[in-house]
Amino acid sequence: PTPAELRASKSTQLSTAGHVREGFRVYRSAAMSFPCEISFTNGTNSGVDNNFGSNYVVFGPGRWVVSSGECRRVGDADLGACVQASRVGDKHVQVVFRADLWKQAYVHCKVGDADWTEAPGVKMTKMPAGLWTFEAVGGKMECAFNDGGEHWDSNATMNYHIGMCGKYQVGGGEVKYISPADKDLRK
Repeated sequence: PTPAELRASKSTQLSTAGHVREGFRVYRSAAMSFPCEISFTNGTNSGVDNNFGSNYVVFGPGRWVVSSGECRRVGDADLGACVQASRVGDKHVQVVFRADLWKQAYVHCKVGDADWTEAPGVKMTKMPAGLWTFEAVGGKMECAFNDGGEHWDSNATMNYHIGMCGKYQVGGGEVKYISPADKDLRK
């Protein structure tokens, strides 16, 4: 279907984004696990765009455009959306870190007012596509990542700082909000 034919279904909320480009529709989600496969429909079985049976794949947080059989990242999510997504009662902070070549990843961290973990830190859980994750109870975290040996990403020795509950993509000198932490979404 063309973008003009796409409309909201029971599980999505597509809204007009004509201010971006005529015919654009937008789907916003503060609660996604990555990578995430998506497809589109006009609400009938005859109007499906599923990338010829392969679905489109969103590999991380941000703004993505699906057009002409291509799904590409075009920018970061904005901070205002992150603040709006914060929810009263959330208790977890979760980090997602990319280390394609590491056989294992550890997060050396200080969560809330607790002491620093003993190096190399806490073993992270492997996810698809070279991603690793760690989740803890606490509203803030300071952290650095390593492979259990001599390879570290400590944000040029300044560490990474997270100031509120949520799920964050961390690494390469950046901290990007994704959504509420997975454990807070399951409560």
